[in-house]
Amino acid sequence: MIASESFIETVVERARAYVNDPDVEAKYTDDWVVRHSLMPSMVDVLSRLNLSQDNPVISRADFTLSSTDRYYQLPPCIGEVLEVAVYDDQWAVQQEAKPRHFLNPSGAGWRLEGNLLVVEPLPSETNATRTFSISYISNGQFYPHLSEDGGMLEQRTDGSHRLWLDHSPDKGALDRRPNAYAGAVVRLLPIAAGAVEERVVGASGFEGGRYYVDVRVPFTEQSVPADGLKYEVAPQGHECLYDAIAMMTALRLGSMSRQSESSMKRLEVMYRTSLKTIKDNLHSMQQRRPKHWAKDTRDNPQYLYLM
Repeated sequence: MIASESFIETVVERARAYVNDPDVEAKYTDDWVVRHSLMPSMVDVLSRLNLSQDNPVISRADFTLSSTDRYYQLPPCIGEVLEVAVYDDQWAVQQEAKPRHFLNPSGAGWRLEGNLLVVEPLPSETNATRTFSISYISNGQFYPHLSEDGGMLEQRTDGSHRLWLDHSPDKGALDRRPNAYAGAVVRLLPIAAGAVEERVVGASGFEGGRYYVDVRVPFTEQSVPADGLKYEVAPQGHECLYDAIAMMTALRLGSMSRQSESSMKRLEVMYRTSLKTIKDNLHSMQQRRPKHWAKDTRDNPQYLYLM
């Protein structure tokens, strides 16, 4: 880990070292490497982890059913939709809408078309106006970025914390799509002595001319309100995860700089080693209930007998 403890700076510095090409820095700035090599590499690695990890972050987006609207806009970065359901105040499922085949005589119920959720058939007026939640896992296709002093932290009336983002981050890019950062991690990187805090982003958006992220759990070491904070939006701080992303970034840089086949093969072997380590870690986190075929689900017709 680099001294700044930044994900972006650590990955870029390692990738340059792995390629070991003095021309790379002259050709490609750090910001260029982040935008054109680190970002797609991060998505590659995170997408592989989402298929098997025990602890995926589940994000939710609400929409109110209407008797006239067939299409509902989905948030960006959806990798897998888990359910469409109505929750009560205690987060217990009250109703669930299950998808059916497109050619089902009763209609599909709901289905996905690109970045839209389609409801077929339309509900009657008496069954409309219910607020459903779409539960999903992000595919990791958000834009990471690092700001040296552009973060502003505030506490909201309900006690939660909101971090206002830098419009012009020093490295990377600001993702201006509403809720693009849902499920990502924001990391506060104090310049002076202090704790590096990571928090999962619950929602992100635009308000009053600035972009923000709302974290699920308030920060504990950082005083609130605070301005001029150093922060980054990035994956969670696993050393082997950062190394896997750095290796994939190096493979892309090596391809651009025409590295030898033997060098590329060594990088690929090291990439697979790092990826295997983080997969093993995240695949086996919840050992109280290890991997198995779950029977006690709402999709099991005999569910009531298994309680």
